[in-house]
Amino acid sequence: MIGVAESREKVGTWLGWIASTALGWAVGFAYTMPTTVASVSHLVRLVPLLVANGALVGFVSGIGQGAILRKRGCRINSWPWVSALGHSIAVCVGLAIAFVVPWLAFRARGVALLGEGSGYSFNPTPAYLVLGAFVIGTTQWPVLRHHLPMQGARRAALWIVGAWAAIGLAVLLGGLVRGLVMDAIASTALRGILERALAGSLAGIGSGGVLLILLKPRDSH
Repeated sequence: MIGVAESREKVGTWLGWIASTALGWAVGFAYTMPTTVASVSHLVRLVPLLVANGALVGFVSGIGQGAILRKRGCRINSWPWVSALGHSIAVCVGLAIAFVVPWLAFRARGVALLGEGSGYSFNPTPAYLVLGAFVIGTTQWPVLRHHLPMQGARRAALWIVGAWAAIGLAVLLGGLVRGLVMDAIASTALRGILERALAGSLAGIGSGGVLLILLKPRDSH
């Protein structure tokens, strides 16, 4: 019976984490990044909005995730705020990388990317989500590690890389599913909500699984 109860608790933790992450993505990423950015001024205008979106994703996800953590004995009252901070910084870092890499490539060819009258533009989506996602786990780990049965560099790497990979796979698989299924939905608003919720669910599946691994020693007692 103890084994059954523990299994149910793990499944409940995992499903709750997935649902919380899906809700955060569905609510937070209500604004969709344009396919292309054609000028530096356009990009600058987008940054505050995208940072706010990132903060909302982290905060809304963090509220539910914080409740899940408390049920597992990890009382981290600051979790929503830490997650909001991590997601905000991740957006900034991701946008910077997504812009700098093509900018350097174009500059090497003597072309001013996003220069006036250049005729060139670039698409930062979904690259900026993936490129900056390592910041999220990095920001969360200092507060999470104190509440885990075991710590150490390997476990830190597992959380940081695991959360990063989960978002990368969520973006990739979410795009595939969108092309196969979501395009059949007529309502643009409904399609957008379902797309974001699906990507968030996939991210939650991965990061929630990593969390269960980190909590495993405590579960085994």
